[in-house]
Amino acid sequence: MDVRWLVRVGEWRPEEAEWDAAMARVEAHEQARIKKFNRGRGVVGRLNPDAKASLVGRLMIAALVEVGRKGRAIQPDVDLAAHVRRTPERKPYIAAEKLLAPGLNFNVSHSGECVACAASAAGIIGCDVMKVELVPDTGRPLTHAAVTEFFELMLDSFTKNEWRFVNGEARDFLGSPYERLEKFYMLWTLKESYIKAIGVGLGIDLASVSFAPSGWGGDDQFTAALTLLPSKGKPATGDPAAWAFRGRRLPGGYIVATALGPFAEAAGGFKPALAPPQDPPSAARVQRAGLPYAAVPVEDLLCDEARLGLPVASV
Repeated sequence: MDVRWLVRVGEWRPEEAEWDAAMARVEAHEQARIKKFNRGRGVVGRLNPDAKASLVGRLMIAALVEVGRKGRAIQPDVDLAAHVRRTPERKPYIAAEKLLAPGLNFNVSHSGECVACAASAAGIIGCDVMKVELVPDTGRPLTHAAVTEFFELMLDSFTKNEWRFVNGEARDFLGSPYERLEKFYMLWTLKESYIKAIGVGLGIDLASVSFAPSGWGGDDQFTAALTLLPSKGKPATGDPAAWAFRGRRLPGGYIVATALGPFAEAAGGFKPALAPPQDPPSAARVQRAGLPYAAVPVEDLLCDEARLGLPVASV
């Protein structure tokens, strides 16, 4: 069972009753978490973009459970509140004892108006979606100087080879300011997708996870080779060749990357929670990593009949 869903939350403008009905579909502790979003401006609930994205992400998990029941990948008596749990590193997972497709795991990511959900039983999966923009977005012109200033905040996150990929050689920038920024987010989404897949969160040294993207293809997709480097006196562990990575451009200036790797490389609290089966051949992960993301309207997540008809990828 493989799932790749993408929701544009900016297209969802719920009235109060619809918002309340959507909130009622998620667990009480998740409702409390979502209600805390206010962006420091007192903007809460359905008017807060972060709250909307967080709620939609949880609705996607609920829909995944329903689709998994229908497809006999998850036991019919699974309970969202009791069996969708979090590791100590806050990675959500479905309790292994409720899985009929051993190793089925998922990841949700959101940025701006996009929320992505990826799930697979072919390996540990991570996804990351990001809007190509300066952070924080102050409305300043997108110049080489502004991009360089933004990059200075991230210097320790990338290797020298990665910065060379982003900027070109020395003072000779390759491409426009936007192209430099886009290359940065290619690398950032790759790193985040890998970290989310293994389940360690941001406790990892980002510069110890190095990528060499292949560049954009004619279909707005890219692949990448992974190199794992020693960090803080500890040797690199893992098998980079066993991983598959695929990224793609999305309309509206977004990039999404997907990582799919061997079950054996799950880390932290995710490893014992996963109870993984034997790893399939690497070729299966290469094929599944490139599955496209299907656009899903929020309304389909809220309708019982439509939810059961959400797309499940076939390989």
